[in-house]
Amino acid sequence: MRKLIVSLLVIVLPVLLIKSSLAHYTLTESGKFKGANLHPYYYESTIPSTWKSYIDASFGEWNSKSSKVFLYASSSTVDSRISMGGGFSEIAVTVVYGGLKGEPHEFFRITFNEDRKFSTIGSNDYNLRTVARHEIGHALGLDHVGGIFPSSDTKAHIMYENYTGEKGLHAHDIEGLREIYGN
Repeated sequence: MRKLIVSLLVIVLPVLLIKSSLAHYTLTESGKFKGANLHPYYYESTIPSTWKSYIDASFGEWNSKSSKVFLYASSSTVDSRISMGGGFSEIAVTVVYGGLKGEPHEFFRITFNEDRKFSTIGSNDYNLRTVARHEIGHALGLDHVGGIFPSSDTKAHIMYENYTGEKGLHAHDIEGLREIYGN
């Protein structure tokens, strides 16, 4: 038994030490957008009009942290879209399109789950701005952070893999964004 414990410490401890020295963000395989820094997005009719200013503000938060810019477009010919839908268990889903593994993507689709309750003020519902910030992070090329034993600091990231309530962008989320797009 003692030999097993010593063996585990020899194997596990270095892994834990190495992991703690890694970046506190994870990038998706698709990376950043192709082309110019202006990428319009469009609200489908399924999004309540009262939500648009809150989602726009969430885009604005990300925009202010890098030279990457999103532009609201009223034309339905725009490929990047935000909608509500059902048939999935997640709170919301973001899918990026157009890039092969490791190549820049061209557009995204964010879908909020119509079977979940969202609010814009403190309540037991899912906070719309927090969920929007998280999904926009995916659209920008960030992946989930977390793991088996996440620290309280990791749980404070907007890109934390589980919803933990209302929160804003964490310094490590911004660090990941700047890794992809620069300041």
